[in-house]
Amino acid sequence: MKNVSLSKGAFIYGNVQSGAGQNLKGVTIVATAAGEDPAYAVTDAGGDYAIYGLVAGKTYFVFATKRGYERQMKSATAAVNEEVGNLADFDLTPPVALFNLSGTVTSDCDNSAVAGAKVIASYSPGANNPDYFKVMLTDENGDFAFSNLPQNANYKLVVVPPGNLPVYVHSTPIDGTVGGTVDQDVVIPCGSSISGTAVGAGYVLLYKSDGSFVDFIQTADDGTYSFDGLSSATTYKVAAIGTDGTVKWYNGKDTIDLADTVNAGSSGIDISLQ
Repeated sequence: MKNVSLSKGAFIYGNVQSGAGQNLKGVTIVATAAGEDPAYAVTDAGGDYAIYGLVAGKTYFVFATKRGYERQMKSATAAVNEEVGNLADFDLTPPVALFNLSGTVTSDCDNSAVAGAKVIASYSPGANNPDYFKVMLTDENGDFAFSNLPQNANYKLVVVPPGNLPVYVHSTPIDGTVGGTVDQDVVIPCGSSISGTAVGAGYVLLYKSDGSFVDFIQTADDGTYSFDGLSSATTYKVAAIGTDGTVKWYNGKDTIDLADTVNAGSSGIDISLQ
């Protein structure tokens, strides 16, 4: 009888821990390479594993799988000694809990759907991590539907509608830890108006009192105009432009610095270029 000495051959080894730094027992480790059958191992009580019988110098894809954790994959090159190249440690984390957020955006001006509104869902994870943002536009029915958002109890919801409707900011955080789908409809307030008549003007310009541009509108055939959906808490300045390029501010002022401020909700803001 002849004695035969068996060799474990080349191997890949490592340790598996949880995101909290605990060694994970019972993690299934699979090493695969083109042209070979998969090789398996299971971590022990210390989270350690080793897969033997591999081809030295060959690179393998190594998978770590355990119920309740996200599967991970790394690559490692098999070797006959413990080296950096054949070490594949894993740090498994539980799967990210997700939820869906949907709703409809309407305007209380006429209870109509607001299509093309920009809907922004966001939260701050803290710990110097960047804020999470997801943005989408409402469809022709005013509907929006975010899917697979990371769960968080303090989601912010902001809606930026087209036109002159005011920006909507949801007053309280949205709890996204309940799972499933959270329904949150949004009603954009119609806002206030500034209206009047601009005699001899082709266009009327609207600025905030700090000088920032808001919008412009073409006057009707009789010279009337109206800016709608304005914030009642903001003051404005109004200018008219004639067909010859002449500019005149409300109350006959010649420059924006001298122009009188106008409160949202005002009517009879008349300007004459004649």
